[in-house]
Amino acid sequence: MKILLVDDYRPLADALALNLGHAGHTVVLAHDGVEGVQAFMCCEIGRMGPFDAVISDWNMPRMTGPEMVREILRVNPNVKVVMMSGDPWNKPPEGITLLEKGALSIKDVLVALNA
Repeated sequence: MKILLVDDYRPLADALALNLGHAGHTVVLAHDGVEGVQAFMCCEIGRMGPFDAVISDWNMPRMTGPEMVREILRVNPNVKVVMMSGDPWNKPPEGITLLEKGALSIKDVLVALNA
């Protein structure tokens, strides 16, 4: 699976990318919502081909995760999206259903991506 991983906290992004890579996935990293949209658009129209899934932090500089997801879903409404946040007060963007609430392991993330 080709995954776009977007998180401004680089240590977490690097660790998650490493684990996803060990699980056999191809991961492209972006460090805020603007970079995430740019990476997504490049792959949608470029030679790398489209992403199968997007994993994104919620709160990021320049463009939040929900703002980025809205832009991405306009381009490809079928891409799988997993949102992450350490803030319990975040609510899903309009039109997005919250599937899981609470702590997830890397195994939980992989199961959600393969659902």
